Amino acid sequence: MSVINRRNAVFGYTVLKVLERRRKQRRRSTARIALYVGLGVVSAGILAGLAVLVRRHRDDAGEHADTVVEGGHVVSEPSATVSEPLPAT
Repeated sequence: MSVINRRNAVFGYTVLKVLERRRKQRRRSTARIALYVGLGVVSAGILAGLAVLVRRHRDDAGEHADTVVEGGHVVSEPSATVSEPLPAT
């Protein structure tokens, strides 16, 4: 009786095809994971940039809140200045 027969050849062929398909799927999943990581990094960068822009916008708005325009001149109003010295306790 021979070890190499039609049944064993078909079985070996199907096993090789299944292993090849798994290897291709593994490559796809690796590429997919790399794509997702790349998209995550890009989106995190975009969010960080937006946060910086919002913070700068708030800082700019805060600086101009104490100024008043009188006759074409910008006059800054001190917000918490005390004209009299504080008594010692």
